[in-house]
Amino acid sequence: MLFLLYTQLFTFFPGVMLEKILSFTSFSWGLVIYLIIFNGSDTIFKKIAGNRKLYSMKLVIFLFCLRFVNCGFYILLANGYDKFSFIQSDWFALLNTFMVGSINGFCTTAFFVLGPEKVKGPDKEKVGFLSVLGLLSGIFLGSLLAIPFSKLN
Repeated sequence: MLFLLYTQLFTFFPGVMLEKILSFTSFSWGLVIYLIIFNGSDTIFKKIAGNRKLYSMKLVIFLFCLRFVNCGFYILLANGYDKFSFIQSDWFALLNTFMVGSINGFCTTAFFVLGPEKVKGPDKEKVGFLSVLGLLSGIFLGSLLAIPFSKLN
């Protein structure tokens, strides 16, 4: 799951996400605003997910599937889809960035916590190593897949 989570993240973030230019600021400051919102929500929700009583595996799987909807919105934002005017608005782009960051932080911590819980004995350490391998492999593959997605418009 971490492999898919980070493959999806690095395929669309930051390349496709940064295609939408915010109307109330310059391009450079718009990038800074996007990155602050993503990293801030990611960090806050990683801390929230540290409380194990707040979630179950079903909730984490639901949030993981919800990310595919967010990535679809990123593609619509990058292509200039204008059938629904709210999709091209600044508030929607910022909300979508917040949602992707918060779901990413929450699911990352939850998967790292839930993985070793399922295993008994000394194999918990191996599950941790495999989780990190999935994370790093996802970052690598997502970075490679971002190249064709960066030329959407």
